[in-house]
Amino acid sequence: MAKNDKIMRKMLSENLMTLVEHHKKYCGEEEIIQPNTRTLNSPIRDVCYVFQVLQCNSSYDTYEIYRKQKMMVLNAYLEVTKLKNPDVQHLIGIGIEINAIRGGGSEDLAYLNTSKWSCNDAKNAKISEKFLVDMEFIGEQEARLVSVFEYPQE
Repeated sequence: MAKNDKIMRKMLSENLMTLVEHHKKYCGEEEIIQPNTRTLNSPIRDVCYVFQVLQCNSSYDTYEIYRKQKMMVLNAYLEVTKLKNPDVQHLIGIGIEINAIRGGGSEDLAYLNTSKWSCNDAKNAKISEKFLVDMEFIGEQEARLVSVFEYPQE
């Protein structure tokens, strides 16, 4: 993120925070399994950000197993994002868990360097995409135009 200018950093942070607020507003106290995900292309030509927000899922035997599964899902989103954006070489994932039941949460960071992306990597990404579709984690996608002002508007 440091390579981005001030406006882009502001846009990234506002997008992440609006995604968190949207998730809190529409999911409330329920345990929602499906993550809300947003993908943002950076003005830096070969960089893409993937933001993911989800509720804590208590159906796992241990919290550690849940955390590993959550990280696997974030990595799967990075791989699928590469499939959809073949020119991107650096994918940065930020996952935020909101635990509405006990309060708190956790954060995950992931980085995928695809500068040496192979046919085998693409096959694995297609498997990840099928997994996300089967779990109903990927649905309809919509593009949004976002405006960010350098200075607060009065």
